[in-house]
Amino acid sequence: MFGPKPTTPTTAALDTRDTGLYALDRMVFSPQWQSVIGVRRTSYQSDQGASHYDVSKTTPMVSLVYKLTPAISFYASSARGLEEGETGPTGTVNQNVKMAPGVSKQKELGARWLTPGGTLVSAALFDITRPGYYTNSSNVFTSDGEQRYRGLELSTQGKLTRQLSWQTSAQFLDPKFEHINADYNGKAPENASKRTGSAFLAYAFDGVPGLSVNGGAYYYSARPVNDLNQAFLGGVTLFSAGARYASTVMNKAVVWQLNVENAADKRYWAGAGTRLASGAPRAIKLSMKVDL
Repeated sequence: MFGPKPTTPTTAALDTRDTGLYALDRMVFSPQWQSVIGVRRTSYQSDQGASHYDVSKTTPMVSLVYKLTPAISFYASSARGLEEGETGPTGTVNQNVKMAPGVSKQKELGARWLTPGGTLVSAALFDITRPGYYTNSSNVFTSDGEQRYRGLELSTQGKLTRQLSWQTSAQFLDPKFEHINADYNGKAPENASKRTGSAFLAYAFDGVPGLSVNGGAYYYSARPVNDLNQAFLGGVTLFSAGARYASTVMNKAVVWQLNVENAADKRYWAGAGTRLASGAPRAIKLSMKVDL
């Protein structure tokens, strides 16, 4: 329901528009070598009170792929992109004011292997830099220096047996501020976990075509509550479970989905920052999708 409109809003209305145009070209040099080259033209407009931004940027993307065998490949990629600025947090001199957009940069080295059993195994080293948003000694939220995220990402996806599918992931991250000052350099940005992982299984029943059950777990390690790392939220593991049934009704494909999120009903903090957000309790969701 909509409540009454405040006579004196505490925050100026924010109006943003983010449009983009992409152009990509894949070039195959040989059965082993290929490349993807592209550009992205981004136009970002933002109006909030006295703050107005109208920025356009053309950013490149390039990747090179080498296939050692049809099942094993290696790649290297580099990309840049325009991203909208963050908003001044509560308590700062310029709270609720959106910063100017900035350019992020990402470099990645990776490998993929499709095993004889049909499981896709992936590994990637990445290095991401973005503007270093933080609150300075004058209590002004500003953009200076960099936030840098370097890490390793591992994943698997496929079938263990004809009926049992699996999906796993793990990430080891080194997040930190750089090129700002002694108070921030080397500190991790708020809410950044250095380790995350997940594992999910799904089992399809032969006796009831279209019926499957699934379960999984997601873990993330301790996270700093602010950019100065003055306190940390503890790590947590959350569990989920579900069931899916696909059938045909009146010649229409129908999918029923039952999900139980936070199945253990664990109490945890979902987010840090100027306002701590508590995690949602156990939730049971039932949905139905019909393809017309």
